[in-house]
Amino acid sequence: MSRPSSCRFQVPGVWGGVAICDHSNGGHYRALVICKDSKGKLYNYVGGWRTEGYSYAYCQGESKAKSAGVETKVT
Repeated sequence: MSRPSSCRFQVPGVWGGVAICDHSNGGHYRALVICKDSKGKLYNYVGGWRTEGYSYAYCQGESKAKSAGVETKVT
């Protein structure tokens, strides 16, 4: 088993971030998003671990997505 590969991530809207990997290789991946509220405070949120399909990370409250990423792990 190894880490997922061919991974992509993006901020498709102010609501959060999305990540997907083309090959799980037996591992898992999840979306990461950094959100900012109206007072300038930053928050980190994560999506659910996946082996296929999209993982979504949602901003909470009135915060808005500023950047996204992907985290991978060997299972």
